[in-house]
Amino acid sequence: MYSDSMSSICGDSSNPDRCSNISRPSISDSISLFSAGSVALQEEDPIPHASTVIKMGWLEKTPPQGSLIFQRRWVRLDTDYLKYFKNDKMIFSKRIIPITTIINVARVGEQRFEVVTPNRILLFRVESKLKRNEWIMALQGTMWDQRQCGDITIHPPSHMQGLLELQGHSKIYTVACIDKVFLYRNAEEFQAGIGITSIEMNMSAVKDTDRRAFELITPYKTFRFIAESGEAKEEWVEAMRSSINESFSSHEVAKKIWSVESNRFCADCGKAQPKWAAINLCVVICEPCAVEHRHLGSNISKVQSLEADKKVWTDEFIQLFLLLGNEQANVFWAANMPPGNALSPSSTSEDRESFISAKYQEGRYRCYHQHFGHQEELNNALCMNLQTNDVLETLCLVFCGADVHCDTGCSAFPTPISLAESYNQALQAEFLRQNQNTYIPSPELRHHVGKAPDIGTASITRRGYLFKTGSMTKPITTRRAKEEFSQRWCTLNYDKFSYYANEKNSSPNGELKMKELACLAVNPPEKHGYAHTFEIYSTSGRLYLFGADDLLSVQEWIKSIAKAFIPLSAGDIVCMDFERIGKLCYRDELNVRDPQVGYFSLAGTMLHGSLEGGERMDIDLRKLNELCNILSQQQLTHLNVPVIVDCCSGYIAKYGLTLEGIYRKSGVNSSITTLLEVFRQDARRVEVSQRAVQYQSLLSSMPPLNKATLQALINHLHCIQHFEDINQMSQYNLAIVFGPTQFQTDGRDSRASQVVEELIGQYVTIFSVNEQELQKQLEEIRLIMKLQGKGVKQIPDNMTAAELVVKILAQCKISLNEQECWSCFEMNEREGTERSLHYQEKVLPIIHSLGTEKILLVKRNFTMKAMLSYLGKETKGWRSGVMKFREERTLLGRGSFHDRFFVLSDSSLRLFKEVQSIRPEREWPVKSLKVYEGIKARLGPPTRWGMTIVSEDDRKQNQRWYMCFETQIDMIEWMATFMSIQHKGNVWPEEYTQVE
Repeated sequence: MYSDSMSSICGDSSNPDRCSNISRPSISDSISLFSAGSVALQEEDPIPHASTVIKMGWLEKTPPQGSLIFQRRWVRLDTDYLKYFKNDKMIFSKRIIPITTIINVARVGEQRFEVVTPNRILLFRVESKLKRNEWIMALQGTMWDQRQCGDITIHPPSHMQGLLELQGHSKIYTVACIDKVFLYRNAEEFQAGIGITSIEMNMSAVKDTDRRAFELITPYKTFRFIAESGEAKEEWVEAMRSSINESFSSHEVAKKIWSVESNRFCADCGKAQPKWAAINLCVVICEPCAVEHRHLGSNISKVQSLEADKKVWTDEFIQLFLLLGNEQANVFWAANMPPGNALSPSSTSEDRESFISAKYQEGRYRCYHQHFGHQEELNNALCMNLQTNDVLETLCLVFCGADVHCDTGCSAFPTPISLAESYNQALQAEFLRQNQNTYIPSPELRHHVGKAPDIGTASITRRGYLFKTGSMTKPITTRRAKEEFSQRWCTLNYDKFSYYANEKNSSPNGELKMKELACLAVNPPEKHGYAHTFEIYSTSGRLYLFGADDLLSVQEWIKSIAKAFIPLSAGDIVCMDFERIGKLCYRDELNVRDPQVGYFSLAGTMLHGSLEGGERMDIDLRKLNELCNILSQQQLTHLNVPVIVDCCSGYIAKYGLTLEGIYRKSGVNSSITTLLEVFRQDARRVEVSQRAVQYQSLLSSMPPLNKATLQALINHLHCIQHFEDINQMSQYNLAIVFGPTQFQTDGRDSRASQVVEELIGQYVTIFSVNEQELQKQLEEIRLIMKLQGKGVKQIPDNMTAAELVVKILAQCKISLNEQECWSCFEMNEREGTERSLHYQEKVLPIIHSLGTEKILLVKRNFTMKAMLSYLGKETKGWRSGVMKFREERTLLGRGSFHDRFFVLSDSSLRLFKEVQSIRPEREWPVKSLKVYEGIKARLGPPTRWGMTIVSEDDRKQNQRWYMCFETQIDMIEWMATFMSIQHKGNVWPEEYTQVE
């Protein structure tokens, strides 16, 4: 419920002491508080306080449009705001309502309550009366506390506010405050105080990306904004950076940490008053050094400002830095540093980068523990030391290789953290928590101090942030924008790749074992929103897309993952600059039946492989003669004959038997290699009658698929030679064409042709064919030839479907009446689908595109009357509804029907996962779709009434989707709407009314 009047938002601001007259509320049917919409902003910038969560849980609410359909939302109430989210995993809310804008909370019925603001009433529903009362009490108590403390402002002080375009959305009203950025739909909602979401700035960064565009980067999502001009963009960037700087508002932490004298100077260069710290390394550093620490990555150095929000710096954290201090920390980190290598406050960024990388990433100057290089001794020493308060010894042990996740040997306290806590060593436990995912320089570096660690030294263990989309079962065919990626903390530990919501989470969102990986693919730059991306394919059929803008980071991840799942015996293919790497099944020419597993990498035009037994294989793809499936893997008909053989022979039988020199003027390459050698040996050594018996014996030893394919081909050739007087193709002529092509010879050996000639001549005997069935087949061919002679001889290129219908009906002398509609249909006999051609559609291009499975048929259109009747009554011009839906294929070729919500408009067909969904899962332009009535029976449609939707993609390949309806009427109405939209209401011609 929105009001256009500003007066309805503002309350009486003339009496600022009104809140003193309000008593603390109790649970009641209604409580009314005044609106504070007109209170002026404070002049001073208050220090932002952390909002404590008071209550959260699942509630059902009605949408803003007032629909009676409730939507399930995760609702969170804190001391400042009431927020609701799409689910409990979301970080950013769908709506945010300041507590100061709520003027009433009231019961509505048994399980509902409403939250009233000056501009909107939100109706919620809970599962019980008790929970309803709990929510009302929590809301009323929070409202009371706000008034008691005198906090009645709607808008906190801001640096800048105004309209910005958010990529993927329209312009939104944006407000940059001192510690948050608020997003509103428009200025009116800003005035009312009801926003979309808020973005915490103390964990954010601003990136200047374009003349008018910039990005606000958070650990969870990147927001891309576009300003009106370049000048406006500069102002916005400066305002947001000010918000970030001011969000780090606690100076108390710096003062406490500087109380230790060594902490007043940078641990790396000695610059005074350092305001940053590498919290896992326990060193205090200056801003220039902090920049280089950040470049190492958070898996090596976790950089945090001393002026960060106080809740970041816990008491244990501060005590840790007071206990150690830079002096003690450098006893370990700089124990072996040559004097000439030290930095100074005036050192260049290049010198800082080199020094800091050597000091912390390589551990070049560290103090080596006496157990260095001996894992078991390090772990035992760590567990013993955790019983004491010697944190420096723990730091030395951990950064010399002790495992912070090792087994302590104590079942009650199995991890080092739990062991430290059991001995009340809070500082020890805090230090271990900060280094649960830290990269530790490997022992090998002790003997290679002059060289940075190659990724191979720790390639099986890696940690860091990547951006990821949701896993899927379909190949990625479209560009994924940055907004579709979410930041994830990723770890690679030997045989397992895991990803987490952030580095503080201990439970992964998902994980992949290396033995489950099938392929790793590297995408071209800029293919998706992030500049550099790669795809991981699992053996279960799922696809994972990861990326980042940092090329070096992505390359290192790719190499690490490849080394983790490719065995050492095939390790050389990992070192290549590959585009795709993984395991494949292969067959060699000596054993085509039993596949073997090999590891392959694709690099440019070269395919490199490591076969079983360690054999290497390198193939230049430019020199391939043929790339095809073996016979057993081709698509088959119901008679176990490859579809390509059946289609080609069927097409020739229908249209090519009367062509002179058929097959002699052109040949077809297909392979029957298993018969080659035996036929060559036996062709001349036996008599004709004996040969037939020998052929039968050889055929019985063939695999059923190969035998069925050979019989289908010979049957086709046998039928062709029956019409030798027309096509001039005798058994001999067919044999000299098909002998070399089938047996893959150079044509010089006549025995291959002789074998084919005998197979054609003795087809009935060798294959034990029923002669009556053969004669029936020949009669069908003669009938086709006869009908072709009597049919429509020529179809002009501009003939429409309506003109063809009139011509065919006239030729067949079929009388018409006003109660009948006749149409031309494109029919697929095998799939059981048909499409009524629009009366203006050109016929000739469709005829040319027909295969052997499709025909054009003129017949009565029994649904047209119902479609025209529906369109005559329907005025809205669009349609929506829930239907059963499935796609044709997934990565593994599996699929089933699911409920999906569809909206068909004048421009597109959109698919939503649920009725309440806002963003469609898929969207297709209506103009590009072909709609067929019927669905392939083998797909198991759940109802009798279905449609097949066909769309041509950018590669000119057809993609298919299937929709099922509850009734025939629903299907007819949907098809009528499709046809009406595609042809702008011109469904049936008025000039052909008599044809009806």
